[in-house]
Amino acid sequence: MTTTDQPASYRQPAHKVVGILSGEWAIAVLSSLATRPHRSMELLDTINQNEERLGWTSHERPLTRKVFHDTLKTLERDGLITKTDRHTRFGAVWYQLTPMGHEFLRATAQLAKLGQRYNDQIDQARARFDHQANQRNERTEKPGRRTR
Repeated sequence: MTTTDQPASYRQPAHKVVGILSGEWAIAVLSSLATRPHRSMELLDTINQNEERLGWTSHERPLTRKVFHDTLKTLERDGLITKTDRHTRFGAVWYQLTPMGHEFLRATAQLAKLGQRYNDQIDQARARFDHQANQRNERTEKPGRRTR
């Protein structure tokens, strides 16, 4: 059976996965947990250091504590990470990927390869589209008439 036989059969699960991964900092958190568990604040520092090292290409600003904790809660709720409260003198909280989190991270790597392969073509298509849209808008504007 092909996807055209049941067009909705793959859309809902794909939409759910893309929705999870589309959280602004979700991929940064998952990739930072790829090799080992991290303490909460260590994880936040690692993410911000990685983003700074990369030149803030993915994000315009450092990850704040509030957004960080919201992202952790969402990923924990979705089953991609686990939170462990190690009852020590300093009350350390650790986060690690679940098996599903590892699988999502592998899928993200495949999406990244796709993005790298087609990055220039996507940029060219967008530039061409925007140029054509601007030309259409210029032709439809009437002199002396205000546009929105």
